[in-house]
Amino acid sequence: MLYFFLNMLTRRSPVILVVLAGLIIALVRWKRHPRVSLMAALALFLYFVRFTLFTIFNYYLPNLFAGVFHASDEGVSWAYTALFFFEDLAFAGIVILLVAAAFSQRGQNPEIST
Repeated sequence: MLYFFLNMLTRRSPVILVVLAGLIIALVRWKRHPRVSLMAALALFLYFVRFTLFTIFNYYLPNLFAGVFHASDEGVSWAYTALFFFEDLAFAGIVILLVAAAFSQRGQNPEIST
């Protein structure tokens, strides 16, 4: 399992580094924009939770369905489809939270430079 997890961590390292940088920026700017920083930090923390949980699920899913449930190949395929659906749903929630953070606490009248 450790090899699989480290392999997935290595494959996703560019995104994880960007997420870590965003989390640090959100924490540094907390006093200036607390609500925006809270939403951004929460979204980026949820990204790490999603990465960890779904990596573990991807590792154990074939063994679980083949050994415990004695599922056919088609059943395992459906389980992966459901897993990827919920993974995409979780990622969509993270993106929505980041977009909400980007557009919250904006002024009513935009400044126009001349």
